Amino acid sequence: MCSAKTLKNVPEVFYYAQKSVLYPTAPVYDVDKKQLTLLGVKCFSRIFKLCDMDNDGRLNDSELNEFQLKCFGVSLSSSSLQEVKSLLRSNSENLIENEITLKGFLHLQMLFFKKGRHETSWTVLKKFGYAKTLSLSQEYTSISMKIPDSCSIELSQKCYEFLQFLFNKHDKDKDGCLNEKELGELFSVCPIVPWGKDVHNTVETNLDGSITFCGYLSQWILTTYFDIKTSAEHLAYLGYNNFFNETLNSAYIGKLF
Repeated sequence: MCSAKTLKNVPEVFYYAQKSVLYPTAPVYDVDKKQLTLLGVKCFSRIFKLCDMDNDGRLNDSELNEFQLKCFGVSLSSSSLQEVKSLLRSNSENLIENEITLKGFLHLQMLFFKKGRHETSWTVLKKFGYAKTLSLSQEYTSISMKIPDSCSIELSQKCYEFLQFLFNKHDKDKDGCLNEKELGELFSVCPIVPWGKDVHNTVETNLDGSITFCGYLSQWILTTYFDIKTSAEHLAYLGYNNFFNETLNSAYIGKLF
C-alpha cells in the first residue's frame, strides 16, 4: 500500500513508474502469454544474427563475450558465463555443443522480463539502435554529414571493409559469389531484401547467376550514388554502427566532382 500522507512506499511507486516509462514492457513482452511479442522476437533475432560473427547459428563464448562488451562495457567472467548457460539447460534446443542458439538467446531475453529486469534487455535493444517503438531510431539509421554541392558522396574504406566482411560471412560455400539463398540470408536482418531479381541482370554474376564480389560492391556503390538515405538505412540494419561502434558518418566520404 502507498500513502501520500505518510510517504509510505512512495519512492518505490516513483521508481516503478519511471521504470515503466524508460523500459516499457508491452512492445517487447506479452505479460498475459508470458512470452516475447512477435516484434520483440524479430528485434532480438536481428541482434543475434549480427552477433553471430561466423554465421553458424550459435553464439560461442567469444561472440557472447563480445556482445557483453558492446552492450554493457564489461567482460563476462567464466563463472557468469556458466551461470548464463545453466539457465538454458532446461531445454536441449537452447544450447548446441555448449553454444547458445537463437532459441536460447530469445529465452534469456524472456527471462529478463519475467524476472523484472527490463532494463537489461532494453540496454541491448537501445545499443542496437531500437527506439521505444521497436523501430530503429532516426539517429541510428541516418547520417549527419553536410555535403557541399561541389562534392559527391562515396563509400569510405571502413565501409568497404564492412561490406567485405558481410560478403565473406554469408558466402557459405566459399565460391566467391552470393547465390540467391546467401543473398537472402545477408539481408534477413533488414525489413525487406532491397535488391530485386533484376539485380542479377545489372551486375556481374557467375555462370550460375550468383553475384560476384565485384557485382556486389558495384550495387552498393550505385545505391549510394543515387540514394544515400536508402544506402545508410541498409547499412544500419546490417549492423555497421555496432561493428565499428561508430555512427554511419564514418561509412561515407565526400569527394570533389
